[in-house]
Amino acid sequence: MALLSKSIPKSFAKGIFNTGFLATEAGTLARSVGDVLITLAHEVSGVSGMLDATFLPLLVLSLVSVLLTRHNYNEMIEDDDEEDGKSD
Repeated sequence: MALLSKSIPKSFAKGIFNTGFLATEAGTLARSVGDVLITLAHEVSGVSGMLDATFLPLLVLSLVSVLLTRHNYNEMIEDDDEEDGKSD
């Protein structure tokens, strides 16, 4: 959550919807989605197959995360020049 709050744009740091609030809401949403996926895995396969059934949603979420990171990687990294305040 600390890394997420640092990666949110500075324009979101003001007002009610500040970085701490947005990071908390993102974490709450992620926990809710995880709970729903576990519940669905239980409904589909019962208690005995629930462990195996939770790996498919985990695999899908991991692949989506990797693809989104690859797609947006250049926007997420900072230039060294901006950090030092120097320009060429």
